[in-house]
Amino acid sequence: MKKTLLTTALISGAVLGLGAMNSVSAADSNTSKDTTASATFTQGEDPTNPGSGPLSLKDATPTINFGTKAISAEKDTLNSDTAVDVTVNDLRGTFVGWTVKVSGTKLMSDETTPTELKGATISLPAGEVSSADTNPDAVAGITAAATTNVLDGGASIVASAGSGTGAIKTKYAQNGINLGVIGGSAHAAKYTTTLNWTLTDGPTK
Repeated sequence: MKKTLLTTALISGAVLGLGAMNSVSAADSNTSKDTTASATFTQGEDPTNPGSGPLSLKDATPTINFGTKAISAEKDTLNSDTAVDVTVNDLRGTFVGWTVKVSGTKLMSDETTPTELKGATISLPAGEVSSADTNPDAVAGITAAATTNVLDGGASIVASAGSGTGAIKTKYAQNGINLGVIGGSAHAAKYTTTLNWTLTDGPTK
């Protein structure tokens, strides 16, 4: 009889222990939870130029000077005294690209009766494009090809869709910015032109 009671007690203890293990296992099965983190961004603008909007032409080199040179009977080339930098801010967050174009007016003299420097050309080298935060992806689709004459139809800097975001600078090296003059065509006077840089939405192909 004592043996029977002992066996029963052992069996009962084993069953109770199994129940406790199952209870702990069920409690420990829910060991993973998620936390969602989010942030919302809105279109920005250049803080140094309030009201400029999310797509803006931040700056362009204001003046270049081709110096002073004696009139020549031969074709002549005058070099710029500085490089030219053009910076675009694209803070729209749309990634659709943009286009900058440059074109110049005729070179006109400062004489009482102004005359045009006929046949003159202003050339630009290929532009070197960089991002303010040195992000290579931001400039991957931008082209700034060389042009032989911005006075004849102008030149373009094109940003493709998916590129050109942030602050993008295009630099034209000084030694590639040249004024070409036909021999004997200049009056003894100062000639001036205005190069106009224009920013538009979307790339032009």
